[in-house]
Amino acid sequence: MRFLCVVAVFLGSAVETTWGQETVETPTVQSKLAFRLATPSGETVAVDGSSRITVVCFLGSECPVVHLYTARLSSLAVEWNDKGVQFVGVNGNFQDSNDDVQRFCEQLKPAFPIVRDDSGAVVEAYGALRTPEVFVLDSNLNVQYQGRIDDQYSPGITRPSASRQDLRIAVEELLAGKPVTVARTEAAGCYIGKPRRKPADHPSSDSLDQSITWSGAVADVLKRNCLECHRTGDIGPFSMESY
Repeated sequence: MRFLCVVAVFLGSAVETTWGQETVETPTVQSKLAFRLATPSGETVAVDGSSRITVVCFLGSECPVVHLYTARLSSLAVEWNDKGVQFVGVNGNFQDSNDDVQRFCEQLKPAFPIVRDDSGAVVEAYGALRTPEVFVLDSNLNVQYQGRIDDQYSPGITRPSASRQDLRIAVEELLAGKPVTVARTEAAGCYIGKPRRKPADHPSSDSLDQSITWSGAVADVLKRNCLECHRTGDIGPFSMESY
C-alpha cells in the first residue's frame, strides 16, 4: 500500500485551503489537538475524533532512530487498520524540506500519511520534543499515552529486542476497553528542529562573549547531548567528536 505524503497542516476553525482549482474547507474543531490536512492532489486527512483511536507520530526525515522504527510503525498501522485505529505522521522539523519528506516516503514507504507542520503549530499544540515520539488519542482526542514506541532503540543503545512494547500495550489496552497502565514514557531520539530566530533577535558581534571556545564550552555540550549517537561507528550519520 502506498500513501501520498501530506505537505500542509491547518489548525483552528473555518480555514479554506486551495490546491490548484480545488478548495477544501476545514470545519470548526473543538480540540487544540485536532487538525485537518490537505495533499497537493486535493485529498484530505483529518485528526478530528472520527476514529476510535488515533496515533500521531512525530517523525524526522534524517533521524536514525526514526529510520529504525518506521517499518515497525507501518506494521502496527496495517495490523490495526480494521480496528478503527488511525495513524498519522507529523514532520515538524524546520530543517526538513518537502523534498526531504518525499524522499523519506519513497525510501521507507510508511503505511500512513506524513504531514509537514511548517508553522510548528501541531508540534506546539502536542508539546512534542523528539522524533520519534507518539501520542495515542481516544475518540475525544484526549491523550491516553505519550512517549516512546518501545525500549529497543535509544541514543547509544540497541537491544536485541524490546523488553516493553509501550505503544502496542497502550493501544491494545484501549481496544479492550481498559485504562492505559503506563500513560507516559520518555521518548528517545532526535530533538525536533525549531525555526531559527530572526536576525534582529541575534546579538551583535560586538556583544558576543569572545571567551566562549570549543574546548571550554562547546565540546562539553556535545559530549553530554550528542556523542552517544554522533560518534564513529554509532547510529548518528556523522561524527561530532572533534572540532
